[in-house]
Amino acid sequence: MDLLVNVNIVLAKEDNEIVLVLKAVDYGEIKHIEYIPRPLYKAKTLTCSEIAKELLLKAIYGIELDDAELSFILGCRRNGYFSQTPDNVRFNPEATFYATWFLKTIGAKPKVNASLLLEELNKTNTFDKAYYIVMTLKLLSYDVSKNMLEDFGLSYAVSWIRNSSKPSAKATAMWLNLFKDKEKAEWLLKNARDLDAKVQAKIGLRFSPLLSCYVVLLVKGEKLD
Repeated sequence: MDLLVNVNIVLAKEDNEIVLVLKAVDYGEIKHIEYIPRPLYKAKTLTCSEIAKELLLKAIYGIELDDAELSFILGCRRNGYFSQTPDNVRFNPEATFYATWFLKTIGAKPKVNASLLLEELNKTNTFDKAYYIVMTLKLLSYDVSKNMLEDFGLSYAVSWIRNSSKPSAKATAMWLNLFKDKEKAEWLLKNARDLDAKVQAKIGLRFSPLLSCYVVLLVKGEKLD
C-alpha cells in the first residue's frame, strides 16, 4: 500500500508554534505488466543451418522441439563437423555453427573437431565462412585471437575478401560479434547505410562479444547474422 501524506499546517495560538496534522490517504494498488515479445524463427529452407536456427530459439524459450527436425540435425552430423543436408558430406561453416550452438543449448555434445575447424579457417577466402568457424570455436570455449583473422582486418574496418583493402559494412558488423573493437564499431556507425548494421554497431559498443550475438538473437529472431 502506498501512502500519500496530507499535511495540514495549523498555526497555534502561541506565537511561532506550528502543529502538524498528518492524514494517510490510500489510493489503492497499481499493477504494471511488461510484455516482452518472443520472436520465433521459421526455417526458410530444409537445411541444417535453417532448422538449427528454428530449434535454437524454441530451446531458449522452452518450446517443445520437433523430433523430425532433431533427427534432421543429427543426420547432418559428420566426422567432426556438420553439412547442410543429410545427403551432403561437404563441410559447411554456417551449419556447423548453428548446429553446435543448438546442441550445446539443450545439453547435447556437438562432437565438433577443433583441429578440422582451424584447417578450414586457413583455407577460406570469404569472411562469412571465417566468421562461422571462429564463432564455433568460441562456443567450444577456445581462445581465438584477432591475429587468426588478420588477413581480413583493416585498421578501421573489415574486408569481405581475404587480403582485400576494400572495407565491408556487413563483415565489420559480424566482426563485432567476435571481438570488442571500438574503432571498427565507430567506423560502422558512421559509414553503414543499413539500419541493422548501425544497430549492430551500437550493440557492439555496449555489449561484450558473443553476448551481442545473443542480444540480436533475442530481440530480432529472424536476424541472426
